[in-house]
Amino acid sequence: MAKKILYTVGFLVFVYVIINFLILDNSSRLSVLKEKIPLETKTKIKKYFFPYKYIKKLESNEILIKKELDLIRKRNRDIGASLNEKDKLLSKINEKIGYTRFYEVNNKKIRIMEKNYQFKEFKDDFLEIKKHGDARSGSIYVDKVEDKIIILTASGNLQYFLINDLKKKEFITKVIKTNIKDLIKYENFYSNSNYGIKDLLIFNDYLYFSFNREVKNKCFNTSILRAKLNYDFLNFEEFFYPKECVSSDMPGFTPHSAGGRMVKYKDKIIFSSGEYLNRMAAQDKNSILGKILLIDTTDPKLYKLVSMGHRNVQGLYFDEDNETLVSTEHGPMGGDEVNINKDFLTKTNNFGWPISSYGEHYGFKKRNDSHELYKKAPLYKSHKKYGFVEPIQYFVPSIGISEIVKLSTEMGYNIERNNFLFGALGRDPSEGDMSLHFVVISNDYSNIEKHEVVNINSRIRDIMKIDQNNILVMLETSSTIGLLSLEN
Repeated sequence: MAKKILYTVGFLVFVYVIINFLILDNSSRLSVLKEKIPLETKTKIKKYFFPYKYIKKLESNEILIKKELDLIRKRNRDIGASLNEKDKLLSKINEKIGYTRFYEVNNKKIRIMEKNYQFKEFKDDFLEIKKHGDARSGSIYVDKVEDKIIILTASGNLQYFLINDLKKKEFITKVIKTNIKDLIKYENFYSNSNYGIKDLLIFNDYLYFSFNREVKNKCFNTSILRAKLNYDFLNFEEFFYPKECVSSDMPGFTPHSAGGRMVKYKDKIIFSSGEYLNRMAAQDKNSILGKILLIDTTDPKLYKLVSMGHRNVQGLYFDEDNETLVSTEHGPMGGDEVNINKDFLTKTNNFGWPISSYGEHYGFKKRNDSHELYKKAPLYKSHKKYGFVEPIQYFVPSIGISEIVKLSTEMGYNIERNNFLFGALGRDPSEGDMSLHFVVISNDYSNIEKHEVVNINSRIRDIMKIDQNNILVMLETSSTIGLLSLEN
């Protein structure tokens, strides 16, 4: 019995030595024989016969991989910083010289709702400060006054040109000097980042813009500056400057979810304030976050809560004829909405976020009731069941819904229906992103009767109707302004 044990131990030692020699020895000895052994076999032998050496090898590889990743990350940061400096330099050129040039780069015909349109694009080579990871050029907001078009980049560059210039192949804009840099100090506002201007409104001889404001160190909200209209110099002053803010250290914080859209109502301004992913603030009546507000222009501290339960309203239109407010809103992962508010003067409607939504939280393909996030913000797949207002339409997957305008009956649309155009951001045209959306809403705003999508392969940030035949769209895929003109 002792001999058997001795032979067994001796055999195992012999096998161990041979395997160690063939598999783990890094010398050139028996290299031909070692090459004959498949890599998979070698790995299994190392794993099961020499686990400590195998683990040590894995740990060594992990250290090497981490070092490689650190180098790649540093290289990417350096490249990003260089691109950021390049974009900042380009965007400052027109400020220095006092003008910039737009030139026609695209001219095609598109058919929408049985009508023919001409679609022209004009490009500026110097609007390069990017405010979204999917944007490949600068974001622009637009409004008009008399015979002039005013454009404002998301990093604070103001310019204007004449409406008639859009009939040309190229035209020059004039830069308007401002005191913006004296009022907005943090660097991310002027760089490739998620921070910047959120909308532009010209109203009663004042130019207003909303923006991500750093209220105190690393704490932000969406505020409004305004200046008396002047084409040589705009001297901005504080207008709507609430104290409530959200810390950028909060988990999930994003300045994209800032709202900021403005539309006039009589002598007041209707304004959307995002919640920066401080989700439950949208259901707090004492918070301005995740709300639509009605602000008094004579005393902005006097404001009324129009509606609540919003995530990130990116389009506003007030229909004066029907006393109806139409809004478009970004959902989370899915769940973009078109919402109708007909009685906002008499009560504060609640649109459900984050209790109800047809999307899901980022990082989840489906609902997960056991997760802490869903316990706080359940995203139920009904609004009405939980006492909220249902959207007239929602989108799953999201389309990155943006600004909305109403098309006039002078354009030949049915006077008994409400015809709207809204844009889409995103990056996947097959889902309705980077497209123009035309919808026909019933006369009583109860349902959408028709919806048509036209892909233009560019992210649409802002839309403005010039007159009964022409619509401007601000595109942030290639620094272009699009002119949509009804033929005949």
